[in-house]
Amino acid sequence: MPPDSPNLFLSLFDFHPRETHTPKENFLTEAFAYLLRTDPGVPSAWVSRLRGEPSVVRECTIDTRQSVPDPELGTTAYPDLVLKGRLSDGTEFHFYCEHKWDSQCNAGQLWRYTRLAESKKAQLAFVGATIKQHREAVSCFPNGSRSCFLWEDVFKSLAAVPEQSMPLKEFLRFMEAHELSPGNPISVGQMQAFLQSGGFLKSLDRLSRSLLSNYSWDAIPKRYRENHEKLPYVEDRWGRVALCFDSLGWKPGLALGFLYSEHNHRVKLVNRERGIDLFLRIGANENDTLDFQPVLDVLVRKREVLRTTAGSVLVLGDRGNGNRHSVLIVQDCLADVIGDAATEQEQLARIHARLNSWVTTLFDDGDLEAAFGRTLLSSGLPSTSG
Repeated sequence: MPPDSPNLFLSLFDFHPRETHTPKENFLTEAFAYLLRTDPGVPSAWVSRLRGEPSVVRECTIDTRQSVPDPELGTTAYPDLVLKGRLSDGTEFHFYCEHKWDSQCNAGQLWRYTRLAESKKAQLAFVGATIKQHREAVSCFPNGSRSCFLWEDVFKSLAAVPEQSMPLKEFLRFMEAHELSPGNPISVGQMQAFLQSGGFLKSLDRLSRSLLSNYSWDAIPKRYRENHEKLPYVEDRWGRVALCFDSLGWKPGLALGFLYSEHNHRVKLVNRERGIDLFLRIGANENDTLDFQPVLDVLVRKREVLRTTAGSVLVLGDRGNGNRHSVLIVQDCLADVIGDAATEQEQLARIHARLNSWVTTLFDDGDLEAAFGRTLLSSGLPSTSG
């Protein structure tokens, strides 16, 4: 074998870590670069995605350790991946690619790389693992999302290569194992089957973790998001997979996500024939809700607004709310919320929009938190005593 032949193991061994990257990102970049060098169909597949149109690569060089001087700042840039070459029609291409997996998007770095790429008559592309990374990167590019991708876009491009080598097949399986591939959207059939026999809790957990990490929950008051005992977390318990935002001492607690059992929360699913519910619940210990009229007055008023986007809205003491810890529980049939969304990302966007609208209705005007301040459920609120 010639000494300069592509060798994944040598590349990984020689990869020098940098402050802004992690070993996982280094591994992913080198594995991807190896396929670009060795699998004939991969360069055309990925360059087609980068250019936004079908492209047949005739010549291509790939570099993962190229240092690019920045005369303006007097520094050196190190793009994760440099693609340079020529298409079958003679068109030249030159891309700097910045990759992220488990580290944060660096806006300052992307701004510098964007300017540098322009000075070199190249294009900058970003590939991230999460929707949050992608969203943050889009704001750094003059042409927005056209230069920003997710690793699942890489997966879709490579999976479409007609004749796949064994290393490519193994890389695709690796991406699937580490959730770098597109998630399968959930369906009404799955939800119906789950209620009969169980089965897709893993999908709900994946959706919940993505909702927690990739979307803003700033509409939820800080005392629920900044509890020093515990951070917001995802939990599968009591017949629901939920994002949990607990004030100190659960005074009160806020949970939102997916309700799949009627037993523990002692409410009926909105449309059991179509599957599980999207839900929001404010919960508290029974002893903390003995003198509770100020909160109930506000919730009864807000209930009418919530009913415009929810199939069921029950407050403490309502018929149908059989759980004495449920100060409020809002539900809607999940199948109706996601509608005809064809991908996991589209489903997530619709789910977040609905949950966020409920949270905004509850907390935006401050009336509910003011009412909590006059009860035992005032943990983390400024003291109102004179």
